[in-house]
Amino acid sequence: MFIYQLMPLRHILLDTKYRSAWRRTLQLWKPLAIWTIVVWLMVTVLLAPAITTLIYTGFIRGDRLVISNEEILYFLITPSGLIFLFLIGGISVIASIIRYSGIFQIVTCKMKQYPLTVRELTGETIPLLPRLFRLSLIAIGVALAAGIVLIIGFLLIYTVFLSGQDINYYLYEKPPEWTYSLIAGAIWLLICGAAILYVISRLSLALPAFLDRRITIRMAVQSSWHQMGNQSVKLLKMIGITFTIWFLLLILSEALLLSTTILAIEYISGWISHPRAVSSIAGAYLILSQSISAIIGFFGFSFISVLLTKFYHEESGLKKIAPEAPRFTELRAKLTSRINTIFTPVRAAVLILLLLIGGLGMSALLASQIPETDSVKILSHRAGPPPAPENTIAALDLAISQGADIAEIDVMRTADGTVVVFHDRDMMRMAQDPRRISDVTYDKISGIEQLPAGDFSPESRTITTLEEMLLHGKNRIEFMVELKYYGFDPDLANDVVQIIRETGMEDQASIASLQIDPVRELALSNSDLSVGYISAISIGNLARLPVDYIAVQHQQITGSLIRAAHQNEIEVYAWTVNQPEQVAGMINMGVDGIITDFPEMAVRVSEEFSSLSLPERFLLSITGWQSQTDQVHPAEIEVLRPE
Repeated sequence: MFIYQLMPLRHILLDTKYRSAWRRTLQLWKPLAIWTIVVWLMVTVLLAPAITTLIYTGFIRGDRLVISNEEILYFLITPSGLIFLFLIGGISVIASIIRYSGIFQIVTCKMKQYPLTVRELTGETIPLLPRLFRLSLIAIGVALAAGIVLIIGFLLIYTVFLSGQDINYYLYEKPPEWTYSLIAGAIWLLICGAAILYVISRLSLALPAFLDRRITIRMAVQSSWHQMGNQSVKLLKMIGITFTIWFLLLILSEALLLSTTILAIEYISGWISHPRAVSSIAGAYLILSQSISAIIGFFGFSFISVLLTKFYHEESGLKKIAPEAPRFTELRAKLTSRINTIFTPVRAAVLILLLLIGGLGMSALLASQIPETDSVKILSHRAGPPPAPENTIAALDLAISQGADIAEIDVMRTADGTVVVFHDRDMMRMAQDPRRISDVTYDKISGIEQLPAGDFSPESRTITTLEEMLLHGKNRIEFMVELKYYGFDPDLANDVVQIIRETGMEDQASIASLQIDPVRELALSNSDLSVGYISAISIGNLARLPVDYIAVQHQQITGSLIRAAHQNEIEVYAWTVNQPEQVAGMINMGVDGIITDFPEMAVRVSEEFSSLSLPERFLLSITGWQSQTDQVHPAEIEVLRPE
């Protein structure tokens, strides 16, 4: 019933409170904007550096440069990790609460008809900072508690339905247990979401009451809980509609600006070939995009704050003495007059000049950050592409035929210590066999044929040893050997090093892992071997690791990471990149290698990209990639390999 009541109604936009809040926001936009700038200056100058210094000094620096992958989960459940979450959340929460406290006072003073300058507002807010900070910590603590409850529920669902086999089996085969887990997860998420929305709706006036009456947090919570009642649903409807409008405006404005920029670049490129012209337009686009997003965000947050404040005062009886905000017709007349006053021909010319200067400055920055992309390596994920079974001789041969430079393979040890090329903990996904690799000897699994069979010979689809794989590809392709750890296996890294040396592949094979400790040990004890670290998510500076390369999930790669890594002579590989536009984007950013399930596609995109001019690369960076390589992996080939 509660969820049904939350469904937005068409007449909500015509509601008196909603329209009045919009009018008040437009009327007070100037002091609201000034206060927003003051708050972000306070956060930038005072809070952010202090918290950041504390975080990196206390938790990351020292002998550990990076916390990443599963280490993050282990770290976050420790006392230090919980403090870390409190501090990270504190930056945004305290900024939002301080910002709202000022908006509350601005609107309240306007409703009570006495002026309040920004200096006076700042003076009144500073003494409240300790209480506001405590309130922020309480809010973060409640959010963490709710998150823990949500996660515990998901963990229970995972344990009941998905703990029997390797998770990759469920992702690939989609058995009934997978469907049951999705249904149970959706129900649990719906229950938790409804409960959270209900509590938020009943406590929405706690912050205004806390600021207005200077009462304790407990008293403010109790007051809001009893005061809201049926009004909570109405307020949530209004806030939900506002967030929807906010989101749509961001999308529409970005789409309009981007399409205009594309047309301008295409027009300019037709008669001016110099890249500075194109980069100037790109720079102006970035400036305008950020400015428009900031303006929309300012009005969105301000309106929600004004709406919440008006709700509180009207429920408290202040409406009786407060004058109504001017009607939209009056505001429109004032706005038109203000625009005509501000945007004179001279001021318009100055604005255009500033945009040109800013665009040129941004273009210089963009031009300086264009990387060299002459030698991008193509790495074939899990030995080779579909339809060959992954991590097999068949896959390796297919990767070589498609022009891959390096074959990325996964290794682990069997019960008798044989190092085999395999990805999952068990064989359920690849061979419909529930046994775990670590529980059986190699002679028991050496003849197992992996799926799909396709047109590949049975012997090319069996589980192969690392030695056989390296010898088969020697002098034909290089290898990136990823150590797969499912539990404690201290001998895996040393065994892999020994096999690489025995096969004479020191110059043709590197070793990498998602586990950071084996990577450190390998880098220190085997200086003649290439060692890399694989990162899905991390906290810290990956570019300071003592490795030869880092393989980073492509969504996590930034230009600053690439530049920092290159300064330390560390190569950056992007994984797993399976779309032409993603491959082009990574090459354009300056990565050294692309790990992909489709090496033939990546090779063709790389060849096409190398033929682009500088203006075309600028255009690519903001418009996306239009390649002729889609036929390399047609839609009927479904990428079933999990990451």
